Amino acid sequence: ILLTLAKAVADGTIRLSRRVALLFTEYEEIGHGGANLPDGIRDLVAVDIGCVGPDHDSDEHKVTICAKDASFPYHTDLFSELIALAEKSGAPYALDMMLPRYGSDADVALRAGYDVRHALIGPGVLETHGYERTHTDALNATLTLLTALVS
Repeated sequence: ILLTLAKAVADGTIRLSRRVALLFTEYEEIGHGGANLPDGIRDLVAVDIGCVGPDHDSDEHKVTICAKDASFPYHTDLFSELIALAEKSGAPYALDMMLPRYGSDADVALRAGYDVRHALIGPGVLETHGYERTHTDALNATLTLLTALVS
């Protein structure tokens, strides 16, 4: 999703309305992910997954906008802005909380002391850390929401 966004920016299909840095990280569950951010970051939107399954409202045909995970509630204003952007852009979305053990790079950034508005979005995905299943609808919805955010 991030590489598709970067290619669209490079091709001139998407014009950025803000400074954007793409970070590809690993190990968010153990605290490495967002611990080192470029200077001047105001908003950190982690792109990961929305868990599909019992006790979750995520959908493998939609982008998930996460309200809270095991560590923190996400930034209320940015959360609300993402909902408004999804509605305006027509990106099908689901709201969910990722509990009890889920964390994101946005959490890591807060623990590292960054003062950023933080959020988590991602395609609805069944299973994780192995054979993950989603639908292209969810990938496209996530890209649509990211495009609305940065353009």
